[in-house]
Amino acid sequence: MSASTYAPLGIDISKKTFDVALLKGKKRTKTAKFDNTPAGFEKLGQWLKAQGMEKVHGCLEAANIYGYALAAYLYHQGHQVSIVNPARIKGMPKAN
Repeated sequence: MSASTYAPLGIDISKKTFDVALLKGKKRTKTAKFDNTPAGFEKLGQWLKAQGMEKVHGCLEAANIYGYALAAYLYHQGHQVSIVNPARIKGMPKAN
């Protein structure tokens, strides 16, 4: 991926941890789990670099306040971030 392309990064966040799924190409997905702490955010940043990702578009549900610090971290690292309403995700049609 070129530096101007933002790779999709799905984020499932909870109070203590968050799971990520990075889409690398059409059918290659890498997953990982981190602590929902500043140290965990740094580990995510290192993991993304190890995956060859300079820029991602992180997407997470608006689940209480648990994701705000991670969203701010990603944003300040130059990534795109979307915090979405869970009801909107549930209403999306499923791929066949």
